[in-house]
Amino acid sequence: MILLPVLYRPFAVLLICATSVTAAPFPTNMDLLVETVASAVDVGLAEMDMPDDTAAAPLLLVPQSKHDANWMVDHLLSSKLLDRGFNVTLDSTAKQLSHMRLSYRLLDLGVTGQSGLRGSEVDRQGRVTLALRLNDERSDAVHWQDEITRTRRDRVPKSQIEVLQHDKFKFAKTELKEQTWGTFVEPVIVSTVLGGLTYLFFSNRCANLTILMKYLAIFALSLGLSACASTTPEKLKGAEHYFSEGQKAMGKNRCIEASEQFQRLVSNFPGSQRVAEAQFMLAEAYFCSEDWVNAAFEYQRIVDIYPSSEWVTESQFKIGEAYFRQLRRAELDQKETFEALTAFRYFIEDHPDSPRVEDARQRIVDCRNLLAQKQYQSGHLYHRQGHLDAAKITYEEVLRSYPDTDWYWTTLFRMGEIARAQDDVDLAVRYWKEVLQNSEDEELIKDVQKHLSNLDESAG
Repeated sequence: MILLPVLYRPFAVLLICATSVTAAPFPTNMDLLVETVASAVDVGLAEMDMPDDTAAAPLLLVPQSKHDANWMVDHLLSSKLLDRGFNVTLDSTAKQLSHMRLSYRLLDLGVTGQSGLRGSEVDRQGRVTLALRLNDERSDAVHWQDEITRTRRDRVPKSQIEVLQHDKFKFAKTELKEQTWGTFVEPVIVSTVLGGLTYLFFSNRCANLTILMKYLAIFALSLGLSACASTTPEKLKGAEHYFSEGQKAMGKNRCIEASEQFQRLVSNFPGSQRVAEAQFMLAEAYFCSEDWVNAAFEYQRIVDIYPSSEWVTESQFKIGEAYFRQLRRAELDQKETFEALTAFRYFIEDHPDSPRVEDARQRIVDCRNLLAQKQYQSGHLYHRQGHLDAAKITYEEVLRSYPDTDWYWTTLFRMGEIARAQDDVDLAVRYWKEVLQNSEDEELIKDVQKHLSNLDESAG
């Protein structure tokens, strides 16, 4: 049984093959990236050790962060896994899922190009860094993980660069690095002048110091001209400067500006004493700007890279909180709900004495209520359509998996309605009386009383 929709593959293929309206006899940037990602997927799956019992049930494929190219990885991973004989699904609410989950994260994806001074062609390179992780949902243990980097190179005419790009996806646009006359002329001038001065010095043609000084002046002028022809990169300021500026921006609630300052520190001063705190503040800045996906990613880096730092406890809680802030309505996919649930459980297990434990427990309750609601709504849809057996199976899953949620008693009430419709009056009464004795929902109690009253009238 393959759970991917029948139309999914053609749709993904259409997206992958989408190019500019103008046709070109060369692979598009999207084609190049698809080949590059496919190569990374092949390498990753070749190294992955899948348990023997995984192939029997659908394997859930989950992105760990948002990326415009996640659809590409979904398609390639699922296709490769299907070719290997696995059942695959992208729906986290699907029935009878495997206990193993394969998650991925695109760490880097793009196309660069480099051209010469007068060359008519561009050296083009597609690159990808893909992180894969296989974990067991029963024990939350990581079974296997890897990070794969792959590149693909080719040469295309410079005149075709615009045609080969993709208008919709930024990651499929070429980052073109053209060699300028400044970068070419500067080393030529320096080498020529230095060579000339060296020759004059050793051949004793420099009769006096005045002549030598003239040549030195020419050399200095040449360096000045070459400097004008090239671009000087912005000089980095110290780690303390960027940290201070980031703190000031956070104090004024300028969260995006703060994230830029902390990112400069983290990227350019990895050996600084401030780097761990700056990493935490970078995550806080993303959280402040409600960029929940990047916030979760940066908090996770604290846990992974600085596990002994003082910010680990708060970071681990905020990972769950970042996912929690992304929760969707019950009728939609609940991937973020499962991620939040897992994160808060890890937090309680790793930090049982934290004052945040009660907050984490309440978040778990909220997540479970949402999952129970989704399951209940699925059953209620079957119920309203008259598919009583399907509704009963779905309701039973709510009773079995979510007995501690608010939806337990509502589901039990519906089970009584199904029993009554199937002429099992005794079972219906038993369900309804249990709701009367234990539920605190006044509206639900009124509905139960009404049903029991109708039974009495029918019996009379």
